[in-house]
Amino acid sequence: MPVLANKLTRRTPWETNTPWFRFYTFLVVAVAFLCVLNGTVVTTNEYRPLYSFGAFHSASGAIVGALSLGLAIWLSFGRERTWVRRLGWAAVTLVAIEGALGLSGTLTPAVRVAHAFLALIFFAVSVEIAVVTSRPWLSATRLPGSRPFLRGLAILALLATLTQGVLGVAFRHGILGIMPHVLGALAAAVIVVVLAMTVMYGLEHRMLHSVAVTMLIVTALQVFLGLILFSISAVVDTEPLIVITSMMIHTAAAAVMLAATVTLTLLIWHIVGRGKTERGS
Repeated sequence: MPVLANKLTRRTPWETNTPWFRFYTFLVVAVAFLCVLNGTVVTTNEYRPLYSFGAFHSASGAIVGALSLGLAIWLSFGRERTWVRRLGWAAVTLVAIEGALGLSGTLTPAVRVAHAFLALIFFAVSVEIAVVTSRPWLSATRLPGSRPFLRGLAILALLATLTQGVLGVAFRHGILGIMPHVLGALAAAVIVVVLAMTVMYGLEHRMLHSVAVTMLIVTALQVFLGLILFSISAVVDTEPLIVITSMMIHTAAAAVMLAATVTLTLLIWHIVGRGKTERGS
């Protein structure tokens, strides 16, 4: 019997609770973030002084595609929870669609908007895979009591952030004017701040507080960068590289904000609203 028990508890190369797997998930997140950055450089630049980044963007996209496929396979063989395995294959599907859009040869504004927005979604999904397979998530203490208002507010903040992502991408690619983007940014910022403050002052949970603080910092950064870009747009002879750099940072912050909002929403549904305090699994 001891021999049988040792065989049953022996680790396999596909275990997901190892430092190697955590490093792999962070690598996927890092390369996905890099794709968001260099993709912004390629598609936003009207004068194309950095057009050579297009080849680099394609190469990094191929790398993140291979990494996401490896991640999905690792999750499938690692005896992970069913919904986490599906999340891994959803990431692969997003990369496949992204590649098809990027290589379609018909880069109309609608295609570019879809490509850029799906990049933000993929980055958020890759972050969530890293989060839900981490030790803090698995060992998170669940809070007692039911808080339907907080859950509803989290969903509202997520929808507002997603909508703002669409408006921002559409503005960047010339489909919409700046006012829908500005109004959407203000609305999303208010909702996100209300959610973060509600979590920080209404709940006693370190993990929730950490994500809420991250959301506040990124929201403040987004508003500040948005004001800078709005001021730059009023200057006719602005150096293109300055515009591109500011837009790149603004887009990167938008990706982080979306990922943070998704993370906080999932954490609230994972931790808050249980009947009794128990350990997560």
